[in-house]
Amino acid sequence: LVRFGSPELRCSIVYLPVKEAEWLLNMDGRLTSLVINVQSHHRAKNVAGEIQKRLGDDYESMPWNQLLPELEQTIEWDRWEGYILTSILYIIVTFGIFGTLLMMMSERQYEFGVLVALGMKRIQIAAILVMEVTFMSLLGALSGIALMIPVAIWFYHFPIYLSADMAGIYEEYGFEAVLQSSVEPYIFYNQALAVLALALVASIFPILKILKLNPLDAMKN
Repeated sequence: LVRFGSPELRCSIVYLPVKEAEWLLNMDGRLTSLVINVQSHHRAKNVAGEIQKRLGDDYESMPWNQLLPELEQTIEWDRWEGYILTSILYIIVTFGIFGTLLMMMSERQYEFGVLVALGMKRIQIAAILVMEVTFMSLLGALSGIALMIPVAIWFYHFPIYLSADMAGIYEEYGFEAVLQSSVEPYIFYNQALAVLALALVASIFPILKILKLNPLDAMKN
């Protein structure tokens, strides 16, 4: 028996040796289906289409998501839940970066006003600000990744198994009652790039203020 996170799949699927399955279905030497494993599940639909062209109308070739639509729905639900949580975190990060930039602008107004008064172009000051924001964002993202990699590795090898009550709630929605981190590299560098992009977006308002900076007002403040 194979345990699935989805109770529906757990109650409807059983794995047997081929000989025993042939005896159970009274189909000695025959098969009801043949499963083909492809390297990437994204190619399953294209592979199924190519096989169907060669088989003709006597047989049917189906990708995994068409064969198990409930499994695809479970995966999609989990993916969208992750998107929502990640979006909330991105909003929090954006406001944090934006607040930091506004505080930096307020503290350095006199400095920027003096630079403009001495003849430095506003676009040059804006370029310096962009470089500072980029450096700070990358430094923060890389530091966060360095600190979180050991934690992610730990929870990958030693996942958290939920209690009985919480496990029942998860299984009702078709999820396995275990919290396990991922150590896929793309997750880490995608987040670093996302934080950098958010920082650059948050720096638009301070840059616009610099481009409209009045040196006399800035030095008075």
